Amino acid sequence: MSFKNPDRLKKKKNIVKKITRKSKVTGKPNSGKKP
Repeated sequence: MSFKNPDRLKKKKNIVKKITRKSKVTGKPNSGKKP
């Protein structure tokens, strides 16, 4: 799987990190689980 679009995985990880950060600010832990 790592050989399949590594840039995409990096972007997805960044998006997840951003979402988790936002969830911490808003105080909504569920928002972190949403894709």
